Amino acid sequence: VILTDGAYLVKTPTYYVLKMFVPHHDSMLVKSELWGFDTGVSGKRFPALSHSVTEGGDGTLFATIANSSLDDDCELEINADKVISAQIISSENPRDYNDFRKEEKVTLSEYSGYSGHDGKTVLTIPKCSVVSVKFR
Repeated sequence: VILTDGAYLVKTPTYYVLKMFVPHHDSMLVKSELWGFDTGVSGKRFPALSHSVTEGGDGTLFATIANSSLDDDCELEINADKVISAQIISSENPRDYNDFRKEEKVTLSEYSGYSGHDGKTVLTIPKCSVVSVKFR
């Protein structure tokens, strides 16, 4: 979502998430599972991670993973080791937002929190972030 106020424009975190998810368009859903990562508030527990994996027409895999935990990073392993590109949306403070006439606090940037070897990639998904990874 882009907000405007006269001559001023703000790209919201939602804008960047939607931009990040574009490679899922016109792709085929790939069956995938995540388990073992829970978070909670006020005594209620729910999955910390949500994700989607698709395969593009060129054979590349595209994964997006969101970590909703306010406190914990999550480490996960993916059965692919050739990372083509990776991006992240995050901020130091989970309550940060982008506002008119101020420098953006929440934006899209390159992501390097992964390592690949032996046909697998280990990703560290920081708390309160969304990560996208393109694999071959």
